[in-house]
Amino acid sequence: MVRSRITKKLKILHLIEDSRIAGPQLRIIKIAKALTGETETTVCSPEQNSIQLSGMLENVGVNFIPNKLIPLTRGFTGIFLYIILFLPSIMHLKSIINKVNPDIIHC
Repeated sequence: MVRSRITKKLKILHLIEDSRIAGPQLRIIKIAKALTGETETTVCSPEQNSIQLSGMLENVGVNFIPNKLIPLTRGFTGIFLYIILFLPSIMHLKSIINKVNPDIIHC
């Protein structure tokens, strides 16, 4: 029996909750760089504080898509915004997932 080689690149979508450069972001960049050529990697994280992260991802050939997720913060205003904007944020995230159509979603 002859096995056919899979020529389609595996699509991976990384969903992260913070765009600041720290351990999880650096790990994703390192893994994506190591898998260049074998996978098509996309990172999706909040637009806030994303300039440095998007630049680093671009340098290693990784797609970056900002999302509109609002982080949950302390205080009445933060909680109120989170509750009000939760459903629209999730709908936006769903549209990103549909657009990318990943084989693997890593959160």
